[in-house]
Amino acid sequence: MNSELVPFRANSRLAGEIGLGLSAALWLVASWRLVFHLFVRKQDDSETDVDEESPRDDPSPSTSCQCTPSAWFTRRRSFHTLLWMSQTIEIFAYINISGLHPLAKTPSIAEELGYILLDVTGRSVLELLSFATITGLWLKTALRSGPTRGLGQGHDFRIRLFPALFLVIVLLLVISSASLSTVVFLDDRSGSLEKIQNSDLSRIQLLLEASAWGLHSLVVLECLLLTWKRIETVVEPSRERRILLCKAVLPMLTTALLYLIRCLWLVCIYFHVPNTERGSWCWWIAFQWCPTLLSVSMLLYSARKRDQTTTGQLQEPLLRPARPPAEAFLAFSRHLNGEDVDDSFILNSPAARALISEVESISDVGEVEDLESQSSSSSEENESAPQPNDS
Repeated sequence: MNSELVPFRANSRLAGEIGLGLSAALWLVASWRLVFHLFVRKQDDSETDVDEESPRDDPSPSTSCQCTPSAWFTRRRSFHTLLWMSQTIEIFAYINISGLHPLAKTPSIAEELGYILLDVTGRSVLELLSFATITGLWLKTALRSGPTRGLGQGHDFRIRLFPALFLVIVLLLVISSASLSTVVFLDDRSGSLEKIQNSDLSRIQLLLEASAWGLHSLVVLECLLLTWKRIETVVEPSRERRILLCKAVLPMLTTALLYLIRCLWLVCIYFHVPNTERGSWCWWIAFQWCPTLLSVSMLLYSARKRDQTTTGQLQEPLLRPARPPAEAFLAFSRHLNGEDVDDSFILNSPAARALISEVESISDVGEVEDLESQSSSSSEENESAPQPNDS
């Protein structure tokens, strides 16, 4: 290959090759999960999202069969689609950076293209949106799992403020990223990536991205607190409780710390802290690769756990909303009688459904017995009543 067409130094080429390998691996995993959700679990995903949106005491079987666009774009499909798009964009960026196939013959233009694809489009927009999709699923599940009064009024205020601010910042970030990409592709004639990064629009975009990652971390921490409180309230201290806490809380804690690292790193870049600039090995490892790899792994694990595991014809999610009063009362009465109900804390679990059906059958028998007793008493009263004399 002609060395004049290779726009990056040796370190950048090696970093591009490493990043290409990591992104290709994540792309394969995202492609597999996306195909799985688009074709294999099409019916289950639609029914799951319909169940999450509709009230539990008013199920409508006909809604799951509707093929509307809003029913097709479920949260899990949106997450895997955005993740696949982000990794595809990053693969093109790493191919350009590694010099395997530069996207432009001019080195300065190739650097600008790599910056736009990797930093602006891939990480700042698509990757952030894909991660936020799972955060929205966490938040919705945590809010529907039970009341939040036990965490105080400050938590209720934060749980309303942080997601709203995050949505506003993400919207501004998307607008600024699109504007920056348009300026670089159409109006920029400087030919210098450093000049673009020091421009006002680029620094605004950098500050918005730092704010988005920071607020994203706070929203995930609020989801963690809600989930932790819900599990501690519902499940008694046991080995099952520790396992459930690890499954539900560990991905949230890991991703919140990774989002916070990216926020702090971008703040350091904004204030020109030494050894944090773009292109250094610290930047590649601690800011670009590790947060992406670990976050995607945790989110794929969480999304896979929330793909309801099938036991026969019964589906059980990781954390379900609060149980209806009849089911809670029935589990409490069983506990008082000394009977073992080891999985009744999971809504729609086998034991819970068996108990509910038992109560319904008992209540039906009781109603029949009451009606029979009332009819027998009324017939006895009619027989004991004096008969009118025909004469």
